[in-house]
Amino acid sequence: MQTTGGKIGNYLSVHKEEIINMSDENSDAKYICEYFGWLEKKATIEDILKEIRKYLEEHLGITNCKKIDDKMQTTGGKIGNYLSKNKEEIIKKSDENSDAKYICEYFGWLKKKATIEDILKEIREYLEEHLGITSYQKIDYKMQTTGGKIGNYLSRNKEEIINMSDENSDAKYIYEYFGWLEKKATIEDILKEIRNYLKEHSGITNPKIIDDKMQTTGGKIGNYLSYKKEEIIKMSDENSEAKYICEYFGWLEKKATIEDILKEIRKYLEEHLGITNFGKIDYKMQTTGGKIGNYLSVHKEEIIKLSDENSDAKYICDYLGWLEKKATIEDILKEIKKYLEEHLGITNFGRIDDKMQTTGGKIGRYLSRNKEKIIELSKENSDAKYICEYFNWMIYSDSEYNPYDDKYKNTQEDIIDENIK
Repeated sequence: MQTTGGKIGNYLSVHKEEIINMSDENSDAKYICEYFGWLEKKATIEDILKEIRKYLEEHLGITNCKKIDDKMQTTGGKIGNYLSKNKEEIIKKSDENSDAKYICEYFGWLKKKATIEDILKEIREYLEEHLGITSYQKIDYKMQTTGGKIGNYLSRNKEEIINMSDENSDAKYIYEYFGWLEKKATIEDILKEIRNYLKEHSGITNPKIIDDKMQTTGGKIGNYLSYKKEEIIKMSDENSEAKYICEYFGWLEKKATIEDILKEIRKYLEEHLGITNFGKIDYKMQTTGGKIGNYLSVHKEEIIKLSDENSDAKYICDYLGWLEKKATIEDILKEIKKYLEEHLGITNFGRIDDKMQTTGGKIGRYLSRNKEKIIELSKENSDAKYICEYFNWMIYSDSEYNPYDDKYKNTQEDIIDENIK
């Protein structure tokens, strides 16, 4: 299409539903729908459910709804696909729609429409009949309420069950059965236990290798310290247990400001001149314990922004040539326009491998990532307008453009009319 530069087929595929919805008020949309027979498929969910019910009444004994390959008259799609995608919605409608209720009862879906209270009651009854289970994850028995395994449910909902134990007797029975009450601990309790452990085990340098389990949670100490390291460091100012743990592992040395980090990186660069690929610097910093290369890669933009006010940030930027890349979008567009004026006839902008002075990146990559933004700027920026006209990009962005709005008369509608005729 002249209006968008894209293929008509792609547009129709992406916007089919929107065009169908507009067919009542827009003559062009209506023409397109009638041309392809789409209005025959403009059916309500009630129509669809009615057709599916009729089909099921004629085909008794189906157990797996997904395998129904017969297509519906109402939508043209397979019954099995529709049921799979809309199962939850059909279950919700079963209280008020008789066809939805029939479908649910046919496949036994209503048995799975259960509250958490129903589920906990069934699990309790099962446990009362099966005493002595120690590993709840391995319970393969399938519940009537959900159709799922008890073990899977307990694994996923353990925390919720513990939280409900104060007000729900079934939840309380379950956590007492498995001893989860002992694991209902505060972070203060956990830190206290870890401190006591470390006092008895001096000389550990890597917290991750501690396999001993805690009484408070049942989990490994090493895993907890790995996951909660940052939180423990933050608590070290006000919690003596957290402070002890941090001092034990030397974590407080890593509680550094960005100024401390930049100062250390500058010092390293001053001692190692000629580095061109900062991403490969494997040296670990004293301030954070992390590699310089990783830090620079993650915080490059932030360091560039700090370069105006922080001398260490400026040194790093100068060393690596980043300030050459500190350019506005206006600078970038100006350079691209100049390039295109010198290279006429390019049709595939994505393949322009020449790099820009303003950013150091490839022109093609920039145009691919920022096409929509450039189109939006074309109304007020002459360089952006030149680029759009050069590549024959549409003058309106996809998010703003509406081919059926009178505002865009003599653009998209005329093209659609012309192509359809």
